[in-house]
Amino acid sequence: MAKQSNIRMESMEVVSSLDQLGPTRGEFKAFLQDLSVSEEDVEHWGLVFTEAFVNSVRYGIPEGGGAEQTRIKLCWKAVGDRVTLEVQDEGPGIPESRLSHMELPDDPLNERGRGLFLMKSYCDVVESWTRKDKEGHLLFLSRRHEGLDPDSQTNSLLDSTFEELNSSFESLSAFYRLGNALISASNVSDFILASFDNLKTVVAGDVYFTGWPEVVDEAIRGDLNALPISVQWHREGNAFDPILQGSPEWIFDKAEEMNGIPGMEGFEVACCLPIKAAGRVLGYMGVARRAGGAVLVAKELNLLRTFADLFGIAVAHADNAVVRTREQQALREVEIAAELQETLVPASAPPPNPHWDIFLMRQGARSVSGDYTEAMETPSGRLLLVIVDVMGKGVSAAFLAGMLRTALRLQMSSEANLGKLIEQLNTTLCTLLGDLTLFATVAMVMVDLKAQSLDCVNAGHCPIILRQDGEVVREIHPSGPPLGLFADHSYSVETLDLNKGLEVLMITDGIYEWETGLGALWGYPAFLDFLKQYLSDPKGLWEGLKDERKQHGEESGLEDDQTLLYWKFKG
Repeated sequence: MAKQSNIRMESMEVVSSLDQLGPTRGEFKAFLQDLSVSEEDVEHWGLVFTEAFVNSVRYGIPEGGGAEQTRIKLCWKAVGDRVTLEVQDEGPGIPESRLSHMELPDDPLNERGRGLFLMKSYCDVVESWTRKDKEGHLLFLSRRHEGLDPDSQTNSLLDSTFEELNSSFESLSAFYRLGNALISASNVSDFILASFDNLKTVVAGDVYFTGWPEVVDEAIRGDLNALPISVQWHREGNAFDPILQGSPEWIFDKAEEMNGIPGMEGFEVACCLPIKAAGRVLGYMGVARRAGGAVLVAKELNLLRTFADLFGIAVAHADNAVVRTREQQALREVEIAAELQETLVPASAPPPNPHWDIFLMRQGARSVSGDYTEAMETPSGRLLLVIVDVMGKGVSAAFLAGMLRTALRLQMSSEANLGKLIEQLNTTLCTLLGDLTLFATVAMVMVDLKAQSLDCVNAGHCPIILRQDGEVVREIHPSGPPLGLFADHSYSVETLDLNKGLEVLMITDGIYEWETGLGALWGYPAFLDFLKQYLSDPKGLWEGLKDERKQHGEESGLEDDQTLLYWKFKG
């Protein structure tokens, strides 16, 4: 019975890209070195591998396909004393005319045709198969090495198994040590610095480096870039930008492969790996060895990948923690602003009065609002109705609304008439704002029960609507610009008789300026028409407006603050 040859085999599948040449060739050469193939033969096989891989990238794209989806399957074996290399792609293969003439080109420096000549010259078996449909090609290369003893293959396979187990244990041990370091470190930069001290004990190198782009938080990035391992030369010319943009790891085992990369002169062996978390590249790390240094073997590369993975987890965790802290701080500030607004700028009304009905409602587009409405009694017993819409939204608008309310209450003590009151308010606001381009639209109504009259003034605001028996009898339009723009402007006041059943409706433009499902504004005319459905029912009007927005697909958050003030004279 014939003795069966021992077999060692490795295979992988990669994207059809020259970026994969370095890493895959390194794996293949490490395989040959483990077989104790001579250094000269390892280098020759490296040339053959390079030519076969480049040809597969060049000719391996199927008709109508894209390079980004195309794959290359690689398989190398040691069967007895013979080494074989198989390169399989999805394309039509090397043209038959070139396969049948594997001769040295007329110009030996010409790369075209030289690869096939090298394969034929070094390998004693060169075979090529292409599928009939031209959508699959296999290149088979083989060479006998007399130094490979079939009996020693068993020991080599056993040694390889133990080496792989040892590598796994080293990776697990490194992972355990890094985990403990992560728990005990006070911050992520201390953790990474301590981790590199561990890394140096298992992966030798002359230079270790890291790089951090503007992906992580500025404070964390500043600490990381201040570390001694974060050297500057590797950032010159953005040489490693492809790594940051998603390129696979880089592995160099020849000095000429690093030509043109700033700072890599004098190094012969190097690698650069992306530091990633959740699919996002946060940075990169690398190690370089000077001339004469041994190539990086699979065990060392696996350890480097373990470190890079944990660095990614640690940096992402620290970055997320900073973002969460800032978000929580911002949220708390908004909550405080909302609490202050409810205290300082409430939508408040005086105690119930038998002579009138009153309804006030405000809903902000954000947690705090730039709208402000209030009904207040003056020292002489008159009733002032106020509605304000401050430029902008959020905290800044709410702050200006608070300033306006304070200024209004200070002016109220003078018992000035309505025209004088709004002019004093405008002057005060202009003084407080200075050169800031801010303003507020304001509408005010002063009710005088003794005189049986009401005064109305409008400074750049929506019309004040007056209704009697359900019909709009008057609209008070602006008689001047918003407050805070022109300190010397005079506003005209309209005086009307106070009749039983008279209704006053004051709103901000957020009530009617919102988009319908067709992309058009609902608008003021639509609001007036809608208003006819609600007679002396301000609460129903408010709820009805909500339903109207929902029917037009406006169920999401408000684009603008909405405020409504309703007052009715009962006699």
